Amino acid sequence: MLFKGTKELETERLLLRKIKDGDYKIAYKEWCSVPDQVKYTIHGIHKNEEVTKKVYDRWIEEYSDPKTLRWIIVLKSNNEPIGTIDINNSMAKFSSVEPGYVIAKKYWGNGYATEALKAVMKYLFEELEVELVYAEFMEDNIGSGRVMEKCGMKKDGILRNRCVDKTGKRENLLAYSITKDEFLNINS
Repeated sequence: MLFKGTKELETERLLLRKIKDGDYKIAYKEWCSVPDQVKYTIHGIHKNEEVTKKVYDRWIEEYSDPKTLRWIIVLKSNNEPIGTIDINNSMAKFSSVEPGYVIAKKYWGNGYATEALKAVMKYLFEELEVELVYAEFMEDNIGSGRVMEKCGMKKDGILRNRCVDKTGKRENLLAYSITKDEFLNINS
């Protein structure tokens, strides 16, 4: 895997760019403080705007590392940020990476997460020489599974009782993946 950092990406309806000063305000309002938005995220709900600001300030600093792959998703029609997408590359030595994404609830059901993930996967496979994109999600997070399927990812299996949700309930994780060859065959 090559490390070239976060490159600006553009789709028909979206601009994926680096996070900038001030983006934390809409992020806090639209997805970091909304319980439905963070139900399936690692970080959980942010208690106040200052928490989001600290996280986003740290993320901005991390752009100096070419291993950082993190975008804010912006609607081109009105220049409004609607979510984020980033890449966990802890398995990069195997040319495998894991995406994570969140879209503001008022924009769910419009295909924006799928459009953003496809753009990022194209960058990963075509420019960074990634061989596998994989992801896991809580079984009842049906929307995330649909995004993965629309991007060509296939279900690898069920990881039984693999995580605990924010209420303390044990949850199955579903594992999905797609290889570089599969992605390129679908999108050529």
